[in-house]
Amino acid sequence: MATPNQGPRIVVGLDYGTTNTALAYLSLDGQTTPSVADVQVFRDWPEGNTQKVPSAYSYSDCICSKRCKQWGHSIDDDSLVMRWTKLELEPRTTLRELEVLRDLAKGLDLVTDLHTQDDASVPRHLSRDAEEVVKDYLSKVSRRWYQDIKSKGQFTLDRVPVDMVVTYPVDWSYEAMNKTYRAVTGAFRKGMYPTLRDIYFSTEPEACALNTILELLAQDRHSLVPGDCFVLCDAGGGTIDLASYKVEQLTPLKLTNVGGISGAKCGATRVDQAFLEWLQLKFVNQISERDVTLAGPLVLKPLGNLLLKRFQNIKYPFDGRLVVDIPHPRNIGGVRVVVRGQQEGIQNGQISLTADEVKSFFEPSIAGTVKLIRQQVAKIQHPPDGSDPGQVTNVFLAGGFAENPYLFSEIKSRYADKTDINLFRATDCWSGVVKGAVLRAVDIGMKLNIKGTACPRNYGICISRRKDRTLDRITWLVREGDLIPSDKGIEATLVGQCRISSLDLFHARLARVVFVATDMVNPPTTLSKIDQNKNEVVYLNVDDIPPVAPQRRSLDVQIRILNEVKVRVKCSGHTLASYDTTL
Repeated sequence: MATPNQGPRIVVGLDYGTTNTALAYLSLDGQTTPSVADVQVFRDWPEGNTQKVPSAYSYSDCICSKRCKQWGHSIDDDSLVMRWTKLELEPRTTLRELEVLRDLAKGLDLVTDLHTQDDASVPRHLSRDAEEVVKDYLSKVSRRWYQDIKSKGQFTLDRVPVDMVVTYPVDWSYEAMNKTYRAVTGAFRKGMYPTLRDIYFSTEPEACALNTILELLAQDRHSLVPGDCFVLCDAGGGTIDLASYKVEQLTPLKLTNVGGISGAKCGATRVDQAFLEWLQLKFVNQISERDVTLAGPLVLKPLGNLLLKRFQNIKYPFDGRLVVDIPHPRNIGGVRVVVRGQQEGIQNGQISLTADEVKSFFEPSIAGTVKLIRQQVAKIQHPPDGSDPGQVTNVFLAGGFAENPYLFSEIKSRYADKTDINLFRATDCWSGVVKGAVLRAVDIGMKLNIKGTACPRNYGICISRRKDRTLDRITWLVREGDLIPSDKGIEATLVGQCRISSLDLFHARLARVVFVATDMVNPPTTLSKIDQNKNEVVYLNVDDIPPVAPQRRSLDVQIRILNEVKVRVKCSGHTLASYDTTL
């Protein structure tokens, strides 16, 4: 889909992660094929020259003298900090929604404050959903890189086409991809990037696999054997994602996916989550705005944010043995820090964690990772579709979490040492995903297969149960700016919104269905406010209800969008009406 002969252009890779974010870029002349060494990882973040910047954001005002930027590395210690927002992009299950509502009910004292205090206001983070928080954060990332490129060449971004590759976890739902896409397009807006052309998507393990293999081949051309298979385990902050490939040929590199891709939410944040759960029982002071064991956004209070940052100095180098104490403040934000009763391991301003306690924090992640690797190898050696089995010779660990010695040693002892499979750690764990994303855009080794297109209009449905009732309320199923992925498109369904009884059939009091398409910026929720001369409004004939036994049945309206828009109205599996139109 993206090839190296598209002329001069800049390819930007964006790896928005649960805990950290990376950006890399590559300037192409359209004639030569680049190498791994040509990809530049952006490092000039506020208060930190690092390969990645923390995916942390605060809406609190900075009250310290350092004039913190309130994102990434640069956040005031007394601020409320939003972390792990990426996990909130996925739609919640009913159980998770109930957990969030239960916890929110505990915070009704905010309502009392708003009534009793003249100067009280709703905290800004409470009025922002996950997509908006991600957009606000990525806007800071976008502006930082924009300013850097502008300082190096004033007119580069005005003249040279820019293509972007955005990474995402395995099993990412359409809803999460769409929110990510809308956040990215809102952050890398056309006003700043007038030549932004195409936005592609790559799964994180596939991008990581490409970079890992290219770096390996650059060091030793004989390290891989054509015909062998390997598994790449991308151990990230939120998820552990796996991809596996067969090496078809080395020159030029050609990889074929075998065994599919898989993943689970057992990344490094599971370790942090366990630590926070342990921590909130130790102090009277709240470490977050809500119970950290419940689903929902993680908004850490100053004490929780400070201690979590200090815990990272234990987590990343932890080897299963030595543990360093964590100092906790006596006061923070003008509030005294109080230990809950007599807590073993907390005294004289120090938190002493034992090696066994830290191991227990790691256990869910390690057990989940070993299980994923075992299942992925089994799918290659014993294909469920009956195809020829493959020979897995190597498993590569990559991602920031892969640098942890304890994780590596446990996977080796629990799995690799019991098989005839080699376990390696990738050369570049931290930025392998984002560099691989850039390299996929130039068609080295594996192609990009998902291109994102912004939906040009809003598409909605208006239903009235009976012909003699008012037909007015519109349900917008697809919004302007929503992602249309090139592999599957969009499929949205309005389910069970209108039920037809046998009595309705007898009296011919059937439903009315109207399809509405408009490019209005803020489309109204009622049909009466739609100018039918300027917008597409189509009344669909749904009188042909199938004659079945008397019962209540539902009308389902389905909209499919790819290269065109297809509307289908169905009842009991029978298509009553159809309508096709252009995007």
